[in-house]
Amino acid sequence: CFHWFNAQKALQSAADALAPNGVLAVVWNDRDLGVHWVQEWEGLMERYNPAYKREMRQCDGKFLSPQDRKPLELVSRLDFAHDVQIPNPDAIVDVS
Repeated sequence: CFHWFNAQKALQSAADALAPNGVLAVVWNDRDLGVHWVQEWEGLMERYNPAYKREMRQCDGKFLSPQDRKPLELVSRLDFAHDVQIPNPDAIVDVS
């Protein structure tokens, strides 16, 4: 949900709230655009929501430049796959 916030303001608020040498962990997930129906789903969101931008949804962290991360310092980043198998587009309703 980090993408819902203004990154600079959210990170500044976190820095203000953290104890000295405190740590903030930010976690998010991306949709697998290698799956055909997920690509179609993204296309529908783009078509019916002009404000939606596929490139911003895919790993918000890629868009946080060092300037945007101030006053916090990126200590480490870990990327890993966590797959949820959805047998068909209709089954997405059960995941929500």
